[in-house]
Amino acid sequence: MIFKKIFYARKINSFVLGLVLGCLIVGVYSTARAYMTGQKTLGASVVRTGSLDLKVTPETKLFDFSGLVPGETTGEEKITLENTGDVALEYRISAQPATADDNNDLLKALKVKTNEYAKDGTLLVTHYGRSTKYLSDLTNSAVTEIIPAGEKRDLGIELSLSSTVGNEIAGKSTNFNFVIDAVQQGGSF
Repeated sequence: MIFKKIFYARKINSFVLGLVLGCLIVGVYSTARAYMTGQKTLGASVVRTGSLDLKVTPETKLFDFSGLVPGETTGEEKITLENTGDVALEYRISAQPATADDNNDLLKALKVKTNEYAKDGTLLVTHYGRSTKYLSDLTNSAVTEIIPAGEKRDLGIELSLSSTVGNEIAGKSTNFNFVIDAVQQGGSF
């Protein structure tokens, strides 16, 4: 019986010794592993988007013209378009009747001509100068131009009444809005 107790005591001591050695090995490995890893942090990275902003002056009506007769013009009125954003933009201008009643014979008889001027006043481009473009068509086929970031353009708009109209427009009036849309250069409307 004493022999069995000694055998079991040695077995227990061997087990305890194995357990202690195993814990020691795992501890040394974990400590060594902790010392062998590292981490570095780069400074904060920043990504900023560009801004698209178009300022239009004046902000109210452009035309208030009375007494227009066939073959006559309103003369050119100018609006200033300023790209106050930091990306180049494309803009387009269209005319839209203020109400359904304003989409009348007079609106359809008004011709439109547009001139775009550089910031120094030189003429850059004329749209519809030689062709017949009616104001009512400007809703379906818009003028599209580019303004670089931080630059201005003056857009001159001139309306004239077709010389071929008759009494169907006599005494009529129409109200319309010019709508200017902007998108970053290369974008789509």
